[in-house]
Amino acid sequence: MKTKVLFNVDKLKMSYLQPSGLFEAIAKHQTGDNVNYEDFYLKIVDDGRCKKPYKPQTYIIALAVTNDGELMGQLTLHNSDEFERRAFFEFDNKFLYSWNATTNQNNEAYWDYAASTLGLTLATITQVDIAADTTRNMISRVRRLVKDWENFDMIVNGKKIIDENQIIDDYALHFGTSRVKMSRTPTLYYRQSYEQGLKERIYNKSAEIKHGKNVKKYIADWDNMGETSTIYRAEVQITWKMLKTWFEYLSDPDATHQYAEWARRPGEDQSHYICRTRLLMGLDEYRAALWVWASSKLVYWRNKTTQERIDQADLIG
Repeated sequence: MKTKVLFNVDKLKMSYLQPSGLFEAIAKHQTGDNVNYEDFYLKIVDDGRCKKPYKPQTYIIALAVTNDGELMGQLTLHNSDEFERRAFFEFDNKFLYSWNATTNQNNEAYWDYAASTLGLTLATITQVDIAADTTRNMISRVRRLVKDWENFDMIVNGKKIIDENQIIDDYALHFGTSRVKMSRTPTLYYRQSYEQGLKERIYNKSAEIKHGKNVKKYIADWDNMGETSTIYRAEVQITWKMLKTWFEYLSDPDATHQYAEWARRPGEDQSHYICRTRLLMGLDEYRAALWVWASSKLVYWRNKTTQERIDQADLIG
């Protein structure tokens, strides 16, 4: 059976500039109220009011919901200098995997309409998690390469592991366990420092869906890899600081990549480029390229004899 690979956006957080008066208008409502718009509404879950009257109202948390009752995500409005009076939105996970059969489009784009209706202007993509889902057992392939120090060098966060007995700080395995037995298949973790902003988790997604408390069968339905197939997931978390490095890579005139059309255009200001990047997230090839680039910054291997480089992208298909 041919290996199937999909690249999904599993988490997306964004920050926005608020229009004048939006916070004040929403602040007139209390926890539990719905603020209705034409095709969606905001349900206030925390109006930010303090019991002490001398403390100002500095934030409001609301759920953004379509008129059909589908949760888009959580919107937080700030009215303090600490957060530069920005608004933050995080997609609900299920909404990232939802599809509108009528329009034949991913429902994710519906939020952009809602943000426009509210007058919000996209400022930054604060975090995006790209998940590579595959029917290939990537976990066993990674573990074989890690253990085969005689034939392969291992480079973690740009540094080669010189001593095979050295404890690798930024690589870890976690074995789930019950009171009876331990899981045979571990979850693998890679990370960079907080300032660099990259993390990765590699795990058996099908097992998580089957045994997890928060059932996410909609992901298996979305991937459509077959009921008998096991989904293995390599999920990379990318923060805004690392995204800016990605933008620099795309715009580097000396880079050998083929993604010049995704680079910042001459004369294009950052706000327009960020908005265009938000749209590019909808392209399979963009998500794939971002995942390949980010995962290779965390770890790769090199054949000691041939000097052939092996990235994680070589292990998923």
